[in-house]
Amino acid sequence: MGIISLITSLIVLALSVIPIIIVSIGNRERALKILIALDQLYAVIVFGAEDITISSLLYYYKYKKPIGSFRGYLITLTYHFVNGIAKMFGQTNHCEQSYYNELTEFEEYIDIYKED
Repeated sequence: MGIISLITSLIVLALSVIPIIIVSIGNRERALKILIALDQLYAVIVFGAEDITISSLLYYYKYKKPIGSFRGYLITLTYHFVNGIAKMFGQTNHCEQSYYNELTEFEEYIDIYKED
């Protein structure tokens, strides 16, 4: 994926979270479900992974397989952004927890991309 596509996707992610935070004032459970759906949607857009969340991918690329350059910087920035949003819902270390909760699916994703 090109850097412009990645930046565009991250901007859309950031902008799409704002209305959800506003809606969450009335119904936190619904807002959390919407955030999870967006999490999976952006994992497909950015990384092509349909069964795991971008949260777990962000943890993977930040700590397990760091990426240098500007793309690595964007991943780190997004990692902190997603963890910050999750903290508003009472979750700490959200990306790390997502990674370990989805480890089986994540390992399948890594195996698929090793074959390419």
